[in-house]
Amino acid sequence: MELSSFILKRLILMVVVIFGVLIIVFVVTRIIPADPVGAILGGNAPPAAVDAMRHQLGLDKPIFMQLLDYLGGVLRGNFGNSLVSSRSVITDILEYLPATIELAISSIIFAVLLGTTLGLLSAVFRNRFIDHFSRVFSILGISLPGFWLGLILILFFYYRLGWLPSGGQYDMFLSPTRVTGLVLLDSVITGEWNVFFNAIKHLILPTFILGYSSTASIARIMRASMLDVLHQNYIRTARAKGLPKKTVILRHALRNALIPVVTIIGLEFGGLLSGAVLTETIFSWPGLGRYIVNSLLTLDYPAISGGTIFIALIYSVVNLVVDILYAALDPRMRA
Repeated sequence: MELSSFILKRLILMVVVIFGVLIIVFVVTRIIPADPVGAILGGNAPPAAVDAMRHQLGLDKPIFMQLLDYLGGVLRGNFGNSLVSSRSVITDILEYLPATIELAISSIIFAVLLGTTLGLLSAVFRNRFIDHFSRVFSILGISLPGFWLGLILILFFYYRLGWLPSGGQYDMFLSPTRVTGLVLLDSVITGEWNVFFNAIKHLILPTFILGYSSTASIARIMRASMLDVLHQNYIRTARAKGLPKKTVILRHALRNALIPVVTIIGLEFGGLLSGAVLTETIFSWPGLGRYIVNSLLTLDYPAISGGTIFIALIYSVVNLVVDILYAALDPRMRA
């Protein structure tokens, strides 16, 4: 299959997935036993005011008509207005999204650097201390709940030692200049180095918590892939020629071992964007995940739907890019 045909097929599948997510999210938010009008007006609102609000929000229409109206709005780039902020949902999302992107990028960088290093060392020094340590580290990363580990680290590093802040993107008394919404990048652009180093301190704990499970997954895949490559015939040939061990591992084995790791890195990055909900809630991180949680608590249906669909869209795009890269590296995947 040609690469262009492969990309077209993946694009069609991505559209189908997004459409399915949109319908499921819309239906689920409408059938749950809760009334957003009551959450907005309160339980003692007069019936006339309740009926007027339901008509204003279009909730008095059959659910099928509500779905058609919502689909029409989404196709025009309109996800509706938030019931809490009264602003466009897209405006709210674009305000909260940079914080989530900053956290996800720092977490995937941490996961890739540590995960590939541990996986490489674990394969090269198989059945030695670093290998046992890497496997235990990976099992804990996959097994330990992130919210529990986050609370433990806050208790230790904030309450006991006082080394790191407990939450937020930066200290409350700071007023960084907003350019892109990415605090670290904005502080570098504007030369606000006090904000930069303060934001780094706030980023350490949530980055570790969000990236730990991804580190474990990458380390396991890297170890398995590296062990498989090290037993290939061309590696034996390279060793037989008398090439240094460092050259054989880094120049010949590492490149091929990284091919399956590329896939897991892309999927993990998409997962970090969607899985940041608990981490952002624990650390009071002003990102998209926390925005969705607050929307759930206030029954803000447009914000819930818009935020969830936006995360699904990002995940699908990342998945598409990973598929294209993998197909370009390994033409067998196009079949």
